[in-house]
Amino acid sequence: MAARTAGQAGDADGLSLFVVDPAGGGTLRLNCDPVERARATSAAKVTVANACRFVGQNAVQLHGDMGMMDELAIGHYFLRATLLESENGSADWHLARHAALAAA
Repeated sequence: MAARTAGQAGDADGLSLFVVDPAGGGTLRLNCDPVERARATSAAKVTVANACRFVGQNAVQLHGDMGMMDELAIGHYFLRATLLESENGSADWHLARHAALAAA
């Protein structure tokens, strides 16, 4: 398990998660450039989707076949996280969007 978490720590992909105003004490700047907001939104979507997939897959792996049975809530949570991952654009779509906005 330690090897998996160590490998996951380096998967930041260089995405800037939040548009933060340093003068405002670290608060989110909602009135910033729309391109910056779109990049931050896509970065957050990719980060959360990857984290949900990582946690869900490891929970099922930890519990083995029982993790996918109806008796345990893990299978339901994993299915819900998988469905939410593709809602409002998949992680791949948002990663491509983030790259396109960074190039613009």
